[in-house]
Amino acid sequence: MKKFFYLSVVLVSIMFVSCVVDFTNPQMLSGTTWRCNDFKGNQFLITHYDYLDLRFINTTNVESWAKIKDGNVEKLTSASYTIQNKILRLHYEGQAKEDTLTIDKTTMNSVYDGTVLQLIKQ
Repeated sequence: MKKFFYLSVVLVSIMFVSCVVDFTNPQMLSGTTWRCNDFKGNQFLITHYDYLDLRFINTTNVESWAKIKDGNVEKLTSASYTIQNKILRLHYEGQAKEDTLTIDKTTMNSVYDGTVLQLIKQ
């Protein structure tokens, strides 16, 4: 009976661990949306936006969208992206600038104007 119990615990643990999605794989990011609606005191973001989204269009392209305070949802930018380990880099066409986010399970963290923003998978 004890062996059956321990075997059951091991099987449940394996099932739980295998259900965790690896968002450091571009194929798993494709088609997902990540949202930030807590701007941590950044007055510019608080004044202008209700939320910011990153929408992963496919395995190489992402779009940023925002709900403006006037109620409209607008596309802000398009970018390509690469992932190495848990670091996501956004590359904007024609610009030397790139943004960096850190992936941690179902959240992404980025720094904007000194404020750490957390995007949560929707």
